[in-house]
Amino acid sequence: AHQRHHLVVHIGGGALAAGVLLVSVIRDAAVLGSATFAALPYPSYYAVSVINVFDFIQRIEVLRTVTLLFGALVETGVCIYCACMGLSALCHRGFAKGLALPMGLLIAGLSALLFRNTAELTAFQTIFGWCAGSLTLLLTGILLLRLWVLQRKHRSKQIPIRR
Repeated sequence: AHQRHHLVVHIGGGALAAGVLLVSVIRDAAVLGSATFAALPYPSYYAVSVINVFDFIQRIEVLRTVTLLFGALVETGVCIYCACMGLSALCHRGFAKGLALPMGLLIAGLSALLFRNTAELTAFQTIFGWCAGSLTLLLTGILLLRLWVLQRKHRSKQIPIRR
């Protein structure tokens, strides 16, 4: 019953997040048009500046910038947390929290070395879009192979009880 509750919470949260993202993408495509929507790296950021509701909600660049930065910070934190949890589970260590700071510094250092400015990072997103699927499949295959080897090793250590 406890596992079912967690499953319902995860599925409900995922469906809610997917719904919010779908509504946001539909809004951006409707406001900007398909050609502009496809050409922009951050269509939601631009769509908010185009939307004009009276004179009150015309100039809210500061609010949308803070929202964009907060979203990027949260997304980066979740990605680092998931990477640390996966690495600690892969290595059978319980030190996921200890990995977060070094991994964050490694990511920041590598991004500073690879990209001089945000425009270069945005240009890399198109390359990453092509590589993400194959990289995901490769990493999943490596993890499954590692789990299969560990499972076989664990089975060989067990001694069957004979009666």
